[in-house]
Amino acid sequence: MLKRIAVLALVTMLAICGQTKANMQGTYQWLGKTGASDPFYGFTILILNMTGVNGSTVFTDTSFKHRGNAAVTGNAQISTTTAPPNGTGALLLDGSGDFLSYPNNADFSLAASNSDQYTVEAFVNMTSFPGGSNSIIYSYADAIGSFSWTMFMPPMGGEFSFLFSPDGSATTTITSTGASISTGTWYYLAVDKDATGKIRLYRNTVMVGSATPADSSMFSPGVIFFGIGTTSGGVTSLDGRLVLRITKGIARCASDAGCPVPLVPFPTD
Repeated sequence: MLKRIAVLALVTMLAICGQTKANMQGTYQWLGKTGASDPFYGFTILILNMTGVNGSTVFTDTSFKHRGNAAVTGNAQISTTTAPPNGTGALLLDGSGDFLSYPNNADFSLAASNSDQYTVEAFVNMTSFPGGSNSIIYSYADAIGSFSWTMFMPPMGGEFSFLFSPDGSATTTITSTGASISTGTWYYLAVDKDATGKIRLYRNTVMVGSATPADSSMFSPGVIFFGIGTTSGGVTSLDGRLVLRITKGIARCASDAGCPVPLVPFPTD
């Protein structure tokens, strides 16, 4: 009898743990525990917590991919004077040709089909909104000038958008409504796509936009320019501060109810 009770208890515990793990997808990083591990760390393709001393020009990817240091253009540097809610430093860009970049890699094409999931997250604090698109991240094929995807804000601020192309030419843009993004304030901006193909935009804790395109796949060119804080290889650049993480294969929030803000640095294990 005792053996049967023990087996039943073990089976019940495993069932509960399995369900708990499934439910952790959108909740683990909101626990507010310093040093908490990420059960989806193996899906991360870029993490830039922007740690380091003030003025440093070393930006090291601490994602599962460990792709090394970003290439630095212009005066891009770490700033610890205006720290984001989840850390101690941020990438500081002055809007005059500053940006980071990484070499071509197929990882940066986030979705080959409608069911492929991803999450793009950024803490953003704008100093100003220069002319042109204020791109947080820009991914395109510089060999043929075709788009893959980009996350950006319009010249006058206020909202933010996510643009992608299934074929490199035709594009779909999803824009927030009521995001009220202004200068001098930290915002958590995120985009995720779930297995149904639904794409959601979040500003702080609230979903501020969504769409379920007929084709939510992304163009996967042979060559990708992957820029952080820039468009078209540096034609225009962001004026503000950034921290970011990209996860490929998981929609971390996937909820119309919103997406709570991480209050600790993005976990690196």
